[in-house]
Amino acid sequence: MKYGLRIPSFALGPKTATLEQMGRYLRRAEELKFEAAVTIDHLLLTPPAYATTWLEPLSMLSALAGVTRTIRLGTMVLVLPLRNPVYFAKEWATLDLLSGGRSILGIGVGWHEEEFELMGVPYKERGPRMNEAIEAVRALWAGDNVTYRAGSIASRTSPSIPSPRRSRTRRSGSAAARSPRRKSTGRRCPTSIPCSAASRSMPTHGCRTRRRRPRW
Repeated sequence: MKYGLRIPSFALGPKTATLEQMGRYLRRAEELKFEAAVTIDHLLLTPPAYATTWLEPLSMLSALAGVTRTIRLGTMVLVLPLRNPVYFAKEWATLDLLSGGRSILGIGVGWHEEEFELMGVPYKERGPRMNEAIEAVRALWAGDNVTYRAGSIASRTSPSIPSPRRSRTRRSGSAAARSPRRKSTGRRCPTSIPCSAASRSMPTHGCRTRRRRPRW
């Protein structure tokens, strides 16, 4: 059995844990043989679920990668539909490289409607947007060309995006319930994300590698 813990990443103003304090906490967890440490991703207060908000996960995890050695660092979970998949693919790949392949990417569709309104993302489109973001991120990490739409400008691009060393990905929340079921074939993608025959026929709602366009 392996054990993980949550990073004390609460945004509490002057009471927010410092990098030194979080580093000391995680190094002690390493001594105790904890496998992983994860953080939560929210933009707003979400009562009654949470009475606080959280530090931005990618910035914090990148900093913690420099003050830890063995513990895996990840998200539980990151709300992928709120992010531009091209920029996110580069951000996470950078984190994975700097951490020596210790990242664990947990992703979810999100549930707090006000966060989507704040970011200008239609709440009812979060499921399809997550599906197309997963496809785009996989393609970018594999080195494929991706055509994407930003506002009213369509552009074909081959972004300068590094490949993660060993990134694990977990889907969570209602996204899994809204997505087609996938039967594993045992095949692996270059990014160590499980693939399936079903994923090739999964609705992508506009996002394609090489020839198709996502709505970003």
